Amino acid sequence: MKWCATALTGVLLAGAAIAALPPEFPKVQPAEKALPPNIKACYEPSDPNDGDAIIAACTKLIDDANAGAKARSAAYSERGLNYLRRDDLAKAEADFTEALKLNDRNGRALAGQSGVLAIKNDFEQSHALLDRLAQADPEMAHWIAYRGDARREKGHLDEAALAALTPGSAAAALLHGLVELNRGFTEQAAGEFAKAVAREPGNAQAHAGLGRALWRTGKYARAVDELKTALAKDPALVSAELDIGAIYREQERFDEAAATYADVLARDPDNADAYAQRGTTYVEASQPGRALKDLNRAIELKPDSADNYYVRGNAHEKLLQNELAIADYDMSIRLQPVNSFAYNNRGVVRERMRQYDLALADYSKAIEQNPRNANALNNRALIYAERKDYDRALADFDKAIAADPRYALGFNNRARIYARTGRMDRAIEDYGRAIDLAPGALNYRFDRGEAYMGLGKFDEAIADFTAVLKLSPDYMAALADRGASYMMRDKLDLARADFERALKIQPNQPYVLARMGVLAYDKDETARATEYLDKALALEPDYYYALSFRARTLWDGNKIDLALKDCARMIELQPGNAEGWLLKGRIQTAAHDDAGALASFEKAIALAPKDIGPFYWRSHFYGRKRDFVHALADLDRALAIDPDNAAVLAERGSLHLEADDPVKAMPDLDAALAQLPEASVVLGNRCWARGLLNRDLDKALADCNKALTLEPKSAAVLDSRGFIYFRQSKFAEALKEFDAALAVAPKQAPSLFMRGVTKLKLGDKAGGNADIEAAKKLDANVAATYAKWGVTP
Repeated sequence: MKWCATALTGVLLAGAAIAALPPEFPKVQPAEKALPPNIKACYEPSDPNDGDAIIAACTKLIDDANAGAKARSAAYSERGLNYLRRDDLAKAEADFTEALKLNDRNGRALAGQSGVLAIKNDFEQSHALLDRLAQADPEMAHWIAYRGDARREKGHLDEAALAALTPGSAAAALLHGLVELNRGFTEQAAGEFAKAVAREPGNAQAHAGLGRALWRTGKYARAVDELKTALAKDPALVSAELDIGAIYREQERFDEAAATYADVLARDPDNADAYAQRGTTYVEASQPGRALKDLNRAIELKPDSADNYYVRGNAHEKLLQNELAIADYDMSIRLQPVNSFAYNNRGVVRERMRQYDLALADYSKAIEQNPRNANALNNRALIYAERKDYDRALADFDKAIAADPRYALGFNNRARIYARTGRMDRAIEDYGRAIDLAPGALNYRFDRGEAYMGLGKFDEAIADFTAVLKLSPDYMAALADRGASYMMRDKLDLARADFERALKIQPNQPYVLARMGVLAYDKDETARATEYLDKALALEPDYYYALSFRARTLWDGNKIDLALKDCARMIELQPGNAEGWLLKGRIQTAAHDDAGALASFEKAIALAPKDIGPFYWRSHFYGRKRDFVHALADLDRALAIDPDNAAVLAERGSLHLEADDPVKAMPDLDAALAQLPEASVVLGNRCWARGLLNRDLDKALADCNKALTLEPKSAAVLDSRGFIYFRQSKFAEALKEFDAALAVAPKQAPSLFMRGVTKLKLGDKAGGNADIEAAKKLDANVAATYAKWGVTP
């Protein structure tokens, strides 16, 4: 489990997994009691982490003709180990080779060269070198086999056993297995332990080693079986029982783990490792208070254990005891200066305390000590991201994922940075990988849903939010975002149902209240919309989205001054956002503030020159003033940005009709309807355009008929259908349509005029003249307008 996973401004902070800390590689002390400065700088540097300085000092010693063969051999091995830490295998191998030429019993060179060969998958030669190491330097062999653990158990390969080791023996296979296990080559380790078991079936240490290797490969049941076999052969083999407890802990079988450690303590009440491991179990089981009692006892018994202070720091961290946690991490680092995990977790606590520079320094130190510490890389990336240094953040996330390709948290956090920087496709890809690696992590699927929303892929977003809600029905944010996605798919009833559920969980959620206001606004429930939006803004006064829609509801309620006040606040909050200026311009247009409207539209255009919205709405401004030249010019500019925008094409077609140019209107209306075949207004306009041109009248009638099935009480389309019947000399049918249009809109001058003309055609002179006179009173130019199209009384 990843330690200390906490939300941090939309991204996840990770601590280290609780694990044993790697000990420092042992030093081989030269024979001299007081080292000359040139030798000390290579063998015992003041800063063991300053690889460049060590390499330089060792190179100087290697090049010193007066240095003895053993001193130069040791210098080659030290330089080689530093190259190995940098993954420079070629230089490391060359140095170890030279070291062994000068001193074929150089233990550090034998160990280092064996490691290089293992990395190169030459395990046969690697193990041959380990056999040589055991005989040449049994202390070093013991160290790399047991990682500095000095405990003695039956079957333990002590220095005497290692010095007497013969190739092909059970002891040799046991040594190979222990070293490969420490190196992380678990499959090879399992193979070597299996050889040891085959060569000496009663060797409890071999069974225990095989059990540990199987555990590391995730074969838990077989691992426990082997460890129990080891215990059956040697009941005093405490390490095997501790490993069984650790396996249970890793499987989150915390009660069984604690019981296992209790069994050890029943036989050995002063076993510090059992107290430490049980304390670790309680920490991972979210019982940090209970853990402290065991960890305090572990430290009392083993006060020089960096691990114990580290884990107790975890417990204090869980209890939000920040100062105590830092004190424990400090002690862990003091006892073991190369301590990447402790540096990382101390950084987590310091970040929680808002000591960001100190946290950054700790993460960097953790990474310096272990460049593959994925959690530290993740956490440093998050600080970079908070500082908007996205390039460095992404570089660290890349390294974290390279270090641990199954690091789901790293994929998810990198996805969030991609989303934040507008690279949504890459964000979606990373979210998908995080979900594949951790299918039970609901926040990863939720985050991907939000990314789909950002891409406008609302069906995919709904699917992700639904999957989250299936597992967690009260996940309020998923309900809110699914509702918002339903809104964008025009599934308003489903949206409302989700919002209502969300408000039952969290009644004072501004995001949801604002969207309930928008739903009410969409249903023309202005008062209710304002009520919801007022509530949202009372909770979050500067909520831009809510201000935007409240301005609209106030505008609809003819509260122009209040609407403009909300627009002013929008502009104050986001002066570089064209939306506030555009809405202000539209409201000013409605208020007949021509100069103000034009100034607002021009500001919106300056801020968003590639956005069609400001051009579209300024064309409305000009169209209301019948300035068709400027209105059409703005629509032309909008279509230059988005040539296939159906709404703009439809609007330009409509403007051409208003400008009495149906010939130019037709291509735009055709193009718009190719995309929006169910758009009733556009169908009605094309019907009218064909009627004006007096052509394709059957097609015109089909357009009107379809428009009226979609919107049966449209006075404009009823009027247009009447005009088509008139063109077809179907005067009785035309009269019915004009009557229907006037029933909906009694003061529609064109319908009155055409009804009058139709009545005259049917011989109703008095009725016809009365309608024509009534139409002229409403619009003095109505007769002249129709005369242009060949229609006269």
